[in-house]
Amino acid sequence: MKLKINKTSIEIPTADNLTCRQYLECLEASKSNDPFILRYLSIVTGFNYVDVCNANIDFTTIQRLIAWIGQIKNFDYFLINQNTQVYIKGNLFVSTRKDFDFEKVGVSILFQAKAERTESREVLAIYLLAILLTPDFDADKTEAKYEQLLEENYIKILSFSTFFLSKYLKYSKTKKKHLIQRAMERIKNITLK
Repeated sequence: MKLKINKTSIEIPTADNLTCRQYLECLEASKSNDPFILRYLSIVTGFNYVDVCNANIDFTTIQRLIAWIGQIKNFDYFLINQNTQVYIKGNLFVSTRKDFDFEKVGVSILFQAKAERTESREVLAIYLLAILLTPDFDADKTEAKYEQLLEENYIKILSFSTFFLSKYLKYSKTKKKHLIQRAMERIKNITLK
């Protein structure tokens, strides 16, 4: 749907077409008391929130926009489809039954470091996938892969990165599992308004 904000015509994506970065921003925005539709518009257009609030958009257009956007999906981290077979290699989505070795110390250390800096399960899921796709466990390369994943469609990425997160938590050794569970206890349940 096209929308004109401050004399600029912009294509507004539906919720299903958000990138991971936009999705994470929407999750954060859902915690505020601001009207979510205005935060959504700010996130997907890149306009400042105040500029969106000051735009001349009639109420009927806002109602159509709400219907157009649709629902943002939530992911149940422990009931993810166990047949997930997709991962990213370079810029390609590849279907495979690739099993990652979760017990490598590089996976554990990089994951634990990220878990200490975030309260978002979604961020941890995407970051774990970045770790698994960076075979040399180089922190800079892992961060670069994470940034690349943030620009991909959130449904494609989170549908299987959450699978790997649940698998990682399920199959981790007891000592490591305890550390991860402590980190996960800090993570708040996120519900969209």
